[in-house]
Amino acid sequence: MTVHAPSLPRWNVFTRVPPTDTVIDADDLKTHLRITGVSDDEYLALLINAATGWVEAYTGRRLFTQGVTEQLDFFPWGGVIPLHAYPVDPAAVVVKYDDTNDVEQTVDAADYLIHSNRFPPALQTATDASWPVARAKLGAVRVEMTVGEAAADVAEVFKQALRLICGHLYETREDTADVTITEVPMGAKWLLGNHRIWH
Repeated sequence: MTVHAPSLPRWNVFTRVPPTDTVIDADDLKTHLRITGVSDDEYLALLINAATGWVEAYTGRRLFTQGVTEQLDFFPWGGVIPLHAYPVDPAAVVVKYDDTNDVEQTVDAADYLIHSNRFPPALQTATDASWPVARAKLGAVRVEMTVGEAAADVAEVFKQALRLICGHLYETREDTADVTITEVPMGAKWLLGNHRIWH
C-alpha cells in the first residue's frame, strides 16, 4: 500500500512578540458600562484581554500589532503556504526552516512572493523557485511575521464588539480571578460576521 503525505501540512500559530497595548482600555469600557471609580479596573483589563483573544480567534484577525510565528511540519506541495493570521506586514515576513542536517536556515526573500492583501494571505514560490527540503520533523518550517494594526487604525466595529462581549462578561461574572468565555452576545457575532477570514 502506498501512503501519500498530505499536500498541506498541519500548522500552529503562536504569539512571538505580544502587543504592547490594547484596542480598548479600562476607561473606554467604563464609559460604555457607565462605571465610575477604579475598583474594577484590574478586572476590566482581564475582560478586555479575554474578549480580544476570542475576537481574534473568531475572525482570524490580529487586532493589534504583534509578532507571530506560524509553524508547519513541512513545505507544502504546490508552492503556496496559506497564512493563518491577518493583516500581515509584507515587509516583516521571514521564512525559516531546519535543513536535513537539523540546522536552521533562512529562505531567500527573492524566492517567494507575499500575497498580503488576499483572504487569507499567503506565500507563494517565485517563478523558477521552489521551497527547500526541510528535515522531517514537527515544526520544521517557521514563518515569522508582524501582523495586526495600530490601535488608531482598528475599525470601530471591532471595538464595539469588544465592548459588548466585555459588558456581557461583566454582568454575568463568577467569583473567580479567571475569565473564560463560554457564551458570546449575538450582537457581537453579528458585528463580526462579515469580518471573518476563516469560517
